[in-house]
This record gives sequence, C-alpha cells and structure tokens, in this order.
Amino acid sequence: MSNLSTLVRAPAVIQPQVRRLILLSTTNWTVPSGVTRVRLACFGAGGGGAKPGASSSWANGGAGGGGAGGIVDVTPGDVIEFTAGAAGVAGTSSAGGAGGTSSVVLDAVTLLSCTGGAGGTVASGTPPAGGAGSAHASVIDSWTASGGTGGVGVSDSNGGGAGGGASGSPFGTGGAGGSKTATSQGGGGGGGWGGSGGSVASGGNGSGGGGVGGAGGDGGGVAGGGGGALGPASGPIGGAGVGAGGEAAVNSTRGAGAGSGVPWTYLEDLAGGGGGGGTTGSSPYSHGAPGSAGGGGGGSYGHSGGPGAGGFGGGGGGCGGAGSQSSSYSGGTGGFGGGGGGCGSSSSGTYGTGGPGGPGGGGGCSYAGSTATNGGAGGTGALIIWYVVEG
Repeated sequence: MSNLSTLVRAPAVIQPQVRRLILLSTTNWTVPSGVTRVRLACFGAGGGGAKPGASSSWANGGAGGGGAGGIVDVTPGDVIEFTAGAAGVAGTSSAGGAGGTSSVVLDAVTLLSCTGGAGGTVASGTPPAGGAGSAHASVIDSWTASGGTGGVGVSDSNGGGAGGGASGSPFGTGGAGGSKTATSQGGGGGGGWGGSGGSVASGGNGSGGGGVGGAGGDGGGVAGGGGGALGPASGPIGGAGVGAGGEAAVNSTRGAGAGSGVPWTYLEDLAGGGGGGGTTGSSPYSHGAPGSAGGGGGGSYGHSGGPGAGGFGGGGGGCGGAGSQSSSYSGGTGGFGGGGGGCGSSSSGTYGTGGPGGPGGGGGCSYAGSTATNGGAGGTGALIIWYVVEG
C-alpha cells in the first residue's frame, strides 16, 4: 500500500489594507481599533463664480481653497474633529461668495487649517486670490499649498466666462482658472492640480480644464482638450498621463473620447489622461469628454449641453458660445479639487451657467447676457483620511 502524504497548509498571510475616507461635511471621526497613524489631506472651500448684471461687465471665476496635509500619530478611540468650509455661493447678478475655512482638530490642537478661496468679482484688476493652508508642527511630513486664482474675464458684449481656480494640493499651488482674453463666446477651463485651465483667445469654442501635471488646451478655433497628469493637452486632444488622453471628436462621425485612468491609492499616484474636446457647430458630438483621475475635462462648443467633468484633481472644461432660446447648458464641473469651467453664450435667451467647482475648487462664471443664469458655486471644504487595517 502506498503511503498517503499529508497536505500541510501554511497559515494564511493577512495583508494590510489601505482605507480611504472622504469627508465633505463637518464630522467627528473616531480612530478605529488597531490604527496608530493616519494620513490627512484638508481643503478649504472654493469661491463662487461671478455673473455680472450687464453684458459689458467683467466676470471672474472663483478661486480655489487652500490645502494642507501630512501624517499624524493617533491612539485608537481618538476623535478627529473636522469642520468643512462652506462652499462659496454662485453670483446671480453680482460677485460670487468666498469659500469658508476647513480645519482638523485633535485633543484641542488645530492640526490643519485651510482658508477658502475668494469669490469671483465683476470688476477688472487683480484675479480673485486662492486660500492658504497651514499645518501644526506635530504633523509629520507636512505640506501646505495655496489655491489657484480665479480666471479673469474681459468687458465686452460677447459671451464667455472665465474658469474657477483649483485647490492647493500636494502638487503645489492650484492651477489658475482659464481666462477670456478677447471678444469671444468660448468659456475658460477650470484649473487642475498642477495645471491651469485653458484660455480663450477668439472664437466660440470652450477651452479644456487643467490636469494634475498639465494645462488644458486653449479654446477659440477649436475646443481644447483637458490637461493630463503628465503633460498639457495638444489642441483638441486630451493630455496624456500613464493613461492615454482622450481623442478629439470628429464632426458627424464620433464623439470625444474620455481620458484613460489607472488605479491609485494616494494623491501622488494620480496619473490619468485628459478628456478630448468636442467639435464645432451644433453637432451631437459637440460636447467635451471627461478626464480620468488626474486629468481635466475637454472643452465644448456647447450647443445643447455642457462638456464633461474633470477627473479627480482635474478642472472642468469650458463651454462654448452656441445656443438658442431653448438651449440649456453649463461649463464642466470640476473634479475633486478642480475648478469649474466657464460658460459662454451667443444668445441672450440661452440658459447657461458656470460649472461648479469640485470640493475645494472655485466655480466658473457665466456670460452676462444670458437669462436665468448664474455663476458656478464653489466646491465645499473636504478632508481625506487614509489609514491601514489588517486584512
């Protein structure tokens, strides 16, 4: 009789798991059992975008909130008190409201404090300023960064709003919102983490939102693509990251392609591509596509709808200046930390709004001649918590 071998199973190896928690409202969070260190990233709220009361007035985008973060030693059962800054209100026939301050407190010590971004104004001059971040000396490997400035409009009778600024982040000062630099109907792109929103020199196409590592493409003759995590957009094509940028739309043939994403855990891992820009004219393919995590949204011609939103850390694409009495569209929504895209209009009866900022991002602004419109609201304050648990 043959010997029977005995199968001996090795003990299972339990791998630690990283948990990520995102708080968008005031919350008291209790440190779980077994957790002795947490990683934090705090963001002040974004300022709201302006909407002037006259078509010849200036209109500027809201600025991004400040950012701060680092590593904190904790004890299970500790209570981390997070206060979320209130989002800056959107201007209806006036300037936008400033964003509120976010803070993180442990045992009566303020570990992180991030002020909100300024609201968009309806006057020429200095762009709306971003908020600031600060960290207590006990925070390990701390970082602080200011929010990006809001984009600046020009005073003319053509529609085209500026984009909102991005929040501060581990990548540095938030990208500025795209500006309207000439008499055009295109909207500026929202700023991203590390890349500004594209601006509009002439024409009716919106520009792209900035990404983590690259600026959005400028609008005007074409709709700009969204900036990618590793570089700027190239015209209407989305900027590349480790994931590819989205392809540009082709009139009457295909819509714009979304940026390709890659898995990520920490903010420094964001590496996706930006979304492609839409086509000109009233084609069903006129809309920009969303960027992936790390990439900005593509710009749009905006005949009947806004462009795609920016990915995590990316700004929303600008909306172009098409439209009719029945049209309703807006600038692209910013991703987390990204500014909202500006909105353009070539018709006084068009219903258009500036894109809202993502958490911590400033809102885009809208053209004054449109009816029933307003700027985009700023994003609320936010806190991200990372901690490790046994599988």
